[in-house]
Amino acid sequence: MPQYYVGIDVSKGRHIAAVVDGDGELRTKDFEFTDDAAGYESLLTTLAKLPDGRDLHVCLEATGNYGHRLAAFLRTRPGFTVSVVNARSSHHFAKVLMARTKTDRVDAIILARYCRALRPRATVAAKQAALARLTRSRHTLLTSLVAQVNLLHSLLERVNPSVERGFYRLDCYGALAVLDRYPLGGMLAQARPDRVAQLKANTRRVGKLRADRLVASARSIPGEQGTATDAVVVRQLVAAIRQLQRSLAALETTIAEQVQGNVLFTIDGLGAATVPVILAEFPVEQLDTDTQAIAFAGLNPRFRQSGRFAGKVKLSKCGPAALRHALYLAALSVRNHNPVLRQYYLRKLAEGKRPKAAIIACMSKLLRIIFAVLKTGRPFDPDYETNRLMTRSLAPQAA
Repeated sequence: MPQYYVGIDVSKGRHIAAVVDGDGELRTKDFEFTDDAAGYESLLTTLAKLPDGRDLHVCLEATGNYGHRLAAFLRTRPGFTVSVVNARSSHHFAKVLMARTKTDRVDAIILARYCRALRPRATVAAKQAALARLTRSRHTLLTSLVAQVNLLHSLLERVNPSVERGFYRLDCYGALAVLDRYPLGGMLAQARPDRVAQLKANTRRVGKLRADRLVASARSIPGEQGTATDAVVVRQLVAAIRQLQRSLAALETTIAEQVQGNVLFTIDGLGAATVPVILAEFPVEQLDTDTQAIAFAGLNPRFRQSGRFAGKVKLSKCGPAALRHALYLAALSVRNHNPVLRQYYLRKLAEGKRPKAAIIACMSKLLRIIFAVLKTGRPFDPDYETNRLMTRSLAPQAA
C-alpha cells in the first residue's frame, strides 16, 4: 500500500504538487515545478526526501492535454502508481470537504487527500492516446465540413438554386466541379450544356443528362442570381470543402492502418466509422466486469427519488460522449446486420419498449459483447449463447 499520496494540479507550463501521508497529514509544503525535464527532476528530488518514501500514489486530473507527459514520465519510475482521474469526481470531493478556497495549491492538496481517501485505479499507459487524437481530429474535420456545406446550401438557395436543388449532396465531386466553374445561376444559365457535361468530377464526368437538367433549370429561374462577390464566396467555400475532404481522406487512411485486423471487426455491423472510436475511448484494460463497462460508458440508469417524489429514470451519461455516440451509430447498424442484436431488438419491442429504448438496450448489449471480445481476444461468435445453453443442458446433473 502506498505510504504517501501526491496530488498534482496541472496547468500549461507549470504544475503544483502536494503530499499527504497515510493519515491524511500534509507532509511537504506544496511546491511548484515546471513542465520540462528540469521540473520533473526537481519533483523527483523533492519526493526522494520523504522518509521511507518508496511507494507513492500520484493523482492528476484529466485536464485537456496538460499533464499527459508528466503522467507518462512518472509511470516509468519505480515505486510510482499514477492515476488520472475525472475532474468532476475530484470537484465533488472538494465539496464534501467544504473547501472554501479554490487555488492551484488548494487543488493539489485536495487531490492528494482524494487519492488517499478513494485510492483510484492506476491508469495504464494510454495505448489509445494516439488513436484518440486521430478520431477526435476526424470528428473536428467532419464538423467543419458539415458547417461549410451548410453555409454553401444557404448561399446557393439565393445565388444558384439550380445546383442546390440538382444534387443530393453538395459535397459530391460533381456539385463541386459545377460550382467551381459556374458559381452563379446566371453563369450556369448562359453555359453550353455540352461543356457542363464535360466537367471532371473526380474520375468521372458530370454527364449529359445532369448537365441538361442543370442548365434548363437555371434558365427557367427568373431574376438576378448573385453578384461577383457571391461568386468569390462560393468558390472559397468550394475550395474549403475540397481541402477538408483531402484532409479527411488522409486521416481515414491513417486510422484504418491503426485498427486494421482488429477483432472488433468480426462483430457484424461494426465498421470503419465506429471501431476506431470505440477502441480509442473505451479503456477495457482498466475495467474488470461488463457492469463496470456499462457504467463507464454512461449507459447505466440514473434514479432520482426522494420521499414521495420519483423522477424519470434516465441514463447517467457519465462517460465519454464520443463513445456513446459511436455505440448509438453501431446499434443502428447491428440492429439490421447482426442476427443476435436483431433478435434482441425485436424482443425488446415485443416487451413493449419504444424503439429508442430498444436501441439503448441494444447499445448496452453491444457494449457487453465488445467488452467480452476485447477481454478474451476471441472473434465474435453469433452462436455463443446457443452453444452455452446446450452445454448446460447436456452437462450431467448432480445426484
